[in-house]
Amino acid sequence: MAEKKKRGCIARTFLLLTAAVVVLVIIVSIASSGESEQAEPITARRGEMVQTKRFEISIQKLEMRDEVGNDFFNSSPAEGGVYVALKYKYKNISDEPIGSFSTPSAELVGPNSTGYSRDSGASSSFAVETEIDQKILSDLNPGIAVTTVDVFEISKEQISSGQWHIEISSTPKVVVPLPVKS
Repeated sequence: MAEKKKRGCIARTFLLLTAAVVVLVIIVSIASSGESEQAEPITARRGEMVQTKRFEISIQKLEMRDEVGNDFFNSSPAEGGVYVALKYKYKNISDEPIGSFSTPSAELVGPNSTGYSRDSGASSSFAVETEIDQKILSDLNPGIAVTTVDVFEISKEQISSGQWHIEISSTPKVVVPLPVKS
C-alpha cells in the first residue's frame, strides 16, 4: 500500500512539473513573439550610410568583377561566372559591446529570393586587395567601426536574369540593389 502511495505522489509531482514547464514555455514564447517581427528593410546604395538599431552601415564598393586580389594572392571565377564584390563599413552605435557572431554579415539574394553564401577564397583575395580592419572573434565595442568585404560568385547568365540584391543582416536588415550590368 505504501508503494502505491509513493508511485502516485511521484506521478503527480511529475505531472505538475511538466505542466509548469509547458506554461513557462508558452509565457516565454508569447513574451518574445514581438521581438521576432522584422521591421521594414532599409535600402542603401553605394556611398550611402544607413542607421539600424545597433549599427551605422555604409556601402563603400559594390561591383561586378572578373578577378579579385593582387599579384600574389588572387582569385578568378569559374568559366561563365562573375564575382559580385562588396566592401562595407559598420560601426557599433549601441551602448554595449557586440559579439563577433552578432555583427552584420552579407548574403547575395537572387530574383527568386534564394540566398547565396560568400565565396571564402575570393573574399580573402579581395580582403588582401583592399584595406580592411574587420575583427575576427572579438567583440565590437561601442563607437568602433570596421571595414569588411564579401565576394559572391554567380553565373553571368543568372545575373542578367532579374533583380539581384545584397542583404546585410541587422535589425532592420539592409538591402543593397546590385548595379545593372550592361
